[in-house]
Amino acid sequence: VRIITNSAYRAHTDHLFMKLRILKLEQVHSYAVGLFMFKLDKKVLPPVAFSLATKNVDVHNYNTRQAQSLHVPLAKTNILFKSVRVIGVHIWNYILKKQIPTKSVHLFKHHWKKHLMTYQPSIASNYLNA
Repeated sequence: VRIITNSAYRAHTDHLFMKLRILKLEQVHSYAVGLFMFKLDKKVLPPVAFSLATKNVDVHNYNTRQAQSLHVPLAKTNILFKSVRVIGVHIWNYILKKQIPTKSVHLFKHHWKKHLMTYQPSIASNYLNA
């Protein structure tokens, strides 16, 4: 990014990424996982992927505020904790909480990238670094 903008060797890059409208690597990860979960929600992926996430309403029979959110599986190991099964559920629940439009792929991609550009820390890094 510094080479593209002809910036100094030790220049800060946050504003350069914003200026060029490029996502950082962690944000690209959050974007890709969010897009994967969108496709999973819309049932565009192969049926084998449907077992990666279940809604809370399918786990228990009582009505709660989080009934339409995805159920976060118990992760006892770091490998599972950093997998799409857990990170993807956290990201998708975050997307639902922030009310990012999920009507079409194009609309979702646009608003999800825009949200990631304005929100500096990566959503996934909150879970990966824990």
